Amino acid sequence: MYMTEAEICRDYRLTADTHKPEQIEILADMNLCRRSQIAGILERHGESIIQKRAMPTRAEIDRRKELRLTMYRQGMTDSEISAALGESYRTTYYWRRGHGLPPNKRRTKNG
Repeated sequence: MYMTEAEICRDYRLTADTHKPEQIEILADMNLCRRSQIAGILERHGESIIQKRAMPTRAEIDRRKELRLTMYRQGMTDSEISAALGESYRTTYYWRRGHGLPPNKRRTKNG
């Protein structure tokens, strides 16, 4: 190990949450050790380890496409669809555009 456990924890703590899974790998490379050793150090010092998201299965991808299409057909806007699925607006927007679908109009309170 080239870094102390305190330095490893500090570097991990200062990393943005979205990059923490990669930071464990970087710290392991920097210290010429395994990721499991870095994870062990972090856990010993009370750091919560953020794991990489698992890649969705083909079935999950297909299910989300069907849900998007169903919601689109119900008249939901891109914003409403993305919020319902917990995904970014851009994901929904590019999915709709890729399928040649026009945007749904925002519904008004009266109709």
